[in-house]
Amino acid sequence: EKVQERLSKYEQESICVNWIEHSGKFEKLMPFLLKTCNQNKCTQVVAHGLAVPLALELAQMKPELKITLSNGPTDHHRLFSLLSKLPKIVLHPSLSLPSLASSIAFRRLVINPYVMNRDTIALLSKDILDNPKTRQHIQEYLKELQNWKVPKNLTSQEISLIWGTEDFLFPTPKPDQTSFKASLQLIGGGAHFHPVERPWAMADQIIKNTMTQMS
Repeated sequence: EKVQERLSKYEQESICVNWIEHSGKFEKLMPFLLKTCNQNKCTQVVAHGLAVPLALELAQMKPELKITLSNGPTDHHRLFSLLSKLPKIVLHPSLSLPSLASSIAFRRLVINPYVMNRDTIALLSKDILDNPKTRQHIQEYLKELQNWKVPKNLTSQEISLIWGTEDFLFPTPKPDQTSFKASLQLIGGGAHFHPVERPWAMADQIIKNTMTQMS
């Protein structure tokens, strides 16, 4: 939302899709996301974290889309196996929210731990985890990721990578080592949740990439 606020100052229209409320299955998510893109006449898709695989699938389905990825899995990741085995009870808010608010979770994913105050953590997680159906979708999606692989035919388009350099979950990728054509812009000192901590940096780079594409 903070990135969207910054984009609006450049008179750039954007929508935020809470896809996990729809489903946790790729076979249902991809038609939904494709329909959403078409209905809103989207020209660019920006994905962060575990939404990155969905954006890469969209890149295959709709090659004319400009795809921007940030701090997420650009290939099959070692975390997938671990996440797929999480017991359902772990996602229950009575257990998950205190953990997420602690120094061992969300506060380790930013540089300034005070950014992760109670309101911010609630914005990122509480509404999602409070919903039993959404918790089920999360568990389904984590299991789906275990078998996910980057689509093979992504050679014709350049995908933008905007990366916080201090992310221990998803270290900065090397564009020449990805399985698709990529350009890399760094957000120096940005941790995993740099879009929350430094939304202006993310938004400004999106705008810069958009202007470059139009020129």
